[in-house]
Amino acid sequence: MNKIQEIPFKDIEKFIDIVADAYPGLQISAAEAKKRVKERWRKRRQDKRMSWWGMYRGSEMLGGMIYYDYTMNFFGHKVLTGGAGTVAVSLVHKKEHVARDLMRFFFRHYRKRGAPLAVLWPFRPDFYKKMGCGLGWKMDQYRLTPATLPRTKARKHVRHLGKADMKALNDCYNRFVDTRTGMIEETQVNRNIRYDLGKGVKYVGYVKDGRVLGYLIFTFARGNPENFVDNHIKIEEMVYESPEVLNGLLSFLHTQADQINRIIVSSNDEYFYHCFDDPRNETGNLMSPVYHESHRSGVGIMYRVLNTREVFNLLKDRDFDGVSVRLRLKVHDTFLKENNGDLTIHFVKGHPQIKTGRAAAEVSLGLDIADFSSLIMGAVDLRSLYNYGRAELSKATYLEPLNQLFATKQKPVCMTSF
Repeated sequence: MNKIQEIPFKDIEKFIDIVADAYPGLQISAAEAKKRVKERWRKRRQDKRMSWWGMYRGSEMLGGMIYYDYTMNFFGHKVLTGGAGTVAVSLVHKKEHVARDLMRFFFRHYRKRGAPLAVLWPFRPDFYKKMGCGLGWKMDQYRLTPATLPRTKARKHVRHLGKADMKALNDCYNRFVDTRTGMIEETQVNRNIRYDLGKGVKYVGYVKDGRVLGYLIFTFARGNPENFVDNHIKIEEMVYESPEVLNGLLSFLHTQADQINRIIVSSNDEYFYHCFDDPRNETGNLMSPVYHESHRSGVGIMYRVLNTREVFNLLKDRDFDGVSVRLRLKVHDTFLKENNGDLTIHFVKGHPQIKTGRAAAEVSLGLDIADFSSLIMGAVDLRSLYNYGRAELSKATYLEPLNQLFATKQKPVCMTSF
């Protein structure tokens, strides 16, 4: 009989062995590398949001994962959200549904604790989509020449940041969280741990009147390995609270042109390329007829609704764009059957009211839990899901009102690695 339980730290080396085999690209198979991982996890235990869980058969560990008790901004509501990380299965126990059972247990663990949502970074999106996880918003990565970035007088407020600035930096980050759906709060404990563990990581901030109003966290990356002066700056985290602050940070990067070949920066902002006079990357590629390659895009963060009813209870004060409609929502959730079923919601001037029993409805909307998770987070619109055959409407004439109802002004953003 398999049992899932929290891993005592005396067993952590068993889990590290499994992770080393499951993710050989991490290059932690050597004894010294495993020792470093153990020490890093020992330090990270100070962050009480983290816990390590394993599936056991007797004393043998079959697989495991890390849980994160996150607080996420969900349209202005700070909600408990389960973060799933480092899911790993022993090589000799593949195809025994270990990962599936670990994930179902994880979802139910957080649902029982009242979390309406879970988040994860997928090693394969299709694997987790089968478990009901929906794709989040895409990320675009730009490789820009420093000279193409704007240069303004706002750069005078940019300076290096050190350990003593981490509280002000983290306060800035958490203020940014307050303005973006999908953002996860950061604790001061974990911010300090990240600073201490970050080798070769640079911090600069926009500081005015003693407050950090924006910052860059970056590393240097080699360009041509045969040319030691060919280097790039890779931005790991960028936060800014106003256009002036953004321009100050970009001006700082502009001034690195004598030393730096490319600025590598990723953004969830679909309009970000309008910041630059020349957003082209170094490939020189053209798409027909004359579209210059400017960036590459990727999908990453995935969201999972654990309790559809609770989602709408949370959003009872949200205005769904003033739309009035009596909707029967049919969510198909075969992986988490307690979340499967119909929900009748009457939207009155945009405000949802959940009805009991077989209350009257004008239109029914049916979709898989994965697509619903993407929809409710604002990562996709209903019109697209309907056009792709991923949403069913009992009356097609309701497509535009319902598309308006679920539309969001901002795409979800996540800057937390886990």
